[in-house]
Amino acid sequence: MRGLRLVSAALFLATALAAPPATADEAADAFHAAVAGAYQHYREAIHYYETGNSDLGELAFDQFLAGWKALAARYAGNPPPAYAKDADFAETLSAIEAKAASAAGAAPAEALLALKPIRGDLAALRKRSGQRVFSDCVDAMNAAMDRLWDYRQKPPDARRLPAFQAAARETAARYRDCLEQAPPALRETAEFRRMMEGALASLARLEAATDAELIVSLLRELRSFDKLIWLRFG
Repeated sequence: MRGLRLVSAALFLATALAAPPATADEAADAFHAAVAGAYQHYREAIHYYETGNSDLGELAFDQFLAGWKALAARYAGNPPPAYAKDADFAETLSAIEAKAASAAGAAPAEALLALKPIRGDLAALRKRSGQRVFSDCVDAMNAAMDRLWDYRQKPPDARRLPAFQAAARETAARYRDCLEQAPPALRETAEFRRMMEGALASLARLEAATDAELIVSLLRELRSFDKLIWLRFG
């Protein structure tokens, strides 16, 4: 048996040595996958805290914090090659962990104040190293919708209608970008396509709308799509 174990160990070592090292792209993909895994729980925590479900919010938050701690421990001292030139890489991972830790045990409103900036921290981390993932497309889409949402409190009159229609077209363009740029496996899922195509249909109606009541109704409909798409796929 001992001889068999030695042979097995030797074969394992030979296989490991023969295996090609991960490429820079593969290392970046692995890091992005780890971030995405933690970020899913982050989005859930934000959603539940915003909608008043503290119990589920705390559960999602605990999962995010645990996932981020594991990610920071793995990568802070060993960044993927794509991030190796970023002098602030380790500091950013640590800062995100500190922000998350400061939200532990806090009331939902206070937790949201600590957690919400993390979304921008992650985007800035990628941007500094010239990295882009689907989440960045969703961020741009959400930002366009935020600008359009400003019209809910004061629907456009005839004078402001051209600017409003331009904002609706810009938002629709960001939605189309995300539909086209989504990973193939995601792009073909029924839920994703239903949400994206539903939002685009509402945007087409919104661009043609002139009635204030209809505009507000369509904006509320779009806001629901926008938040759900970020929650599920952002």
